[in-house]
Amino acid sequence: MGGALKRTIMLFLVAILLTGCWDRREPEELVPVLALGFDMDEEGFYEVVAQLSNPSAIGGGGAGGDPTGGTAGGGRGTKRTFWTHSVKGHTPFEAIRNLALTTTRLISLSHLEFLLLSEKLARHGIGPIIDLFERERQLRLSVHVAIVEGDLKELLDAEFPLEMTAAMGLSRLFRLLRAERSVITEGPLLAKIVLLERPGEEMTLPRVKLLQSEGPNRSKGSSPSPSPVTSPGPPAEVSGGAAFRGEKMVGWLDIREARGWNWITGRGQRGPILVKTPGVEGLVTIGLLGAKSTVEPVVEGDRIRMRVKVKAWGCVQDQTTPEGDGRTLDLRDPEAIRSLRRRFSAVLRNDMEMAIARAQELGSDIFGFGNAVYRKHPRVWKEFAAERWDEIFKTIPVDITVETVVVRPGLVLSSTTAPRGPREGE
Repeated sequence: MGGALKRTIMLFLVAILLTGCWDRREPEELVPVLALGFDMDEEGFYEVVAQLSNPSAIGGGGAGGDPTGGTAGGGRGTKRTFWTHSVKGHTPFEAIRNLALTTTRLISLSHLEFLLLSEKLARHGIGPIIDLFERERQLRLSVHVAIVEGDLKELLDAEFPLEMTAAMGLSRLFRLLRAERSVITEGPLLAKIVLLERPGEEMTLPRVKLLQSEGPNRSKGSSPSPSPVTSPGPPAEVSGGAAFRGEKMVGWLDIREARGWNWITGRGQRGPILVKTPGVEGLVTIGLLGAKSTVEPVVEGDRIRMRVKVKAWGCVQDQTTPEGDGRTLDLRDPEAIRSLRRRFSAVLRNDMEMAIARAQELGSDIFGFGNAVYRKHPRVWKEFAAERWDEIFKTIPVDITVETVVVRPGLVLSSTTAPRGPREGE
C-alpha cells in the first residue's frame, strides 16, 4: 500500500471522528426547565408542572422584556423571567413529553435544579418518578428534591424576593439552610434513592411549605405591582421533613424533629440553640459550631437496643433578660458554664427523643438503626431481625448520651448592661 493511499485513509478516518454532535440542537431552539414538579389529579393522571426560563425577558430590550419582572418598554405589558406551564399524562414521562404540545421551543431538562413533589403524590408513591430519573439520560440524579405542603403550581408560579425565579430562590434557600441551620432533612436525589435499596433504613425528604398569599402584591399568576407601603413577603418556608416507608410518605416531621434527625445522623453543623439562663428567667443563645454522632446496636440474646452518642460544640452568642433588668449569666463562673452545658445537652436530647418518638409512631426508621444492625450484626439481622424490623423498630429502646462543649464563652465575659453596685461616693 502506497504512502499516498495511507494518508488518504487516515484523513478519511479523522474526518469521520470530527463530524461533531450526532443530534445537533441549536441553542436558540431550546428552553431550559429550571424546576420540575409532579402532582396527581383525582383521576390518577400524573400532572407535571415545569418552570421554564423566559429568554425574551432575561435577554432584555430585544423582546421588550424586563429582567426585573417589571413593565416592559413600549407599553407591551409585564414580562417575567420565567413561565410556569403544566400538563397531564398517564405516566410521568408522557406528561413531560406533552409539554411540547403547547411550548414553542424544545424542552431541555439538562439544566434542572429542583424536583418538587406534591404531598398527594408522595402519599400515593413516588416510585414512578424515581424510575423516570434513573432511566432518562437528560435528568440528573444530583438535583435536590422536596415535598410541597400546599399548591405545587402556586409555589412554582410565585416570585421570590431578591431572586429571578422560584428555582433559583429554592436552590439558594436550601444552600443557606445547609450552611446556617439544621432544620431540614436535606440531600440530593441520588442519596435518597440509595436508601430505597438499603436494608433497615427509610427515606426522608425536606418539606417546602407554601405560605398564604396576602395582599394585592401576591395575586396568583401575575407579577407583583410596586407598592409604596408594603412589599411581597416570601412565598414559601423550608423546614422539617417528610418521613417515608418505602416509596410512600407516611407523615411530617416538624422543625425540632428534623433537627433531632440531624443530630442522630451526624448532619447537624450550625444553628442557634436556645437555653434558659441558669438562675435567671432569661435566654442564652448558643451558636452551634459542629456536631458528630455514633450509632451502635447492642444485641442481648434476641433483644436489640440502640446506643446513640452525640458530641456538639457551641459558643455563646447573646443573652436576654426579663423586662430588661440586666441580670445576665456571669461567664467567668465555672459553675455557670457547667450549668449552661447541661442545659445545652438537654435541648439536643429533647430534639432526638422527639424525633425518635415521631419516627416510631409512623413506623419509619429514618435513622438507619436497622441498617446499623445489618452491618454490625449480620447474623442477627438475617436470623430474626430482617423480617420483623418494622415491628421491632416501633418499640426499640434507645440510649442517648450527649456531650456538649462551650468552646468559648464569647469575647465579652460580662454584659455591659449588667447591674453594677453603687459608685464610690454615692
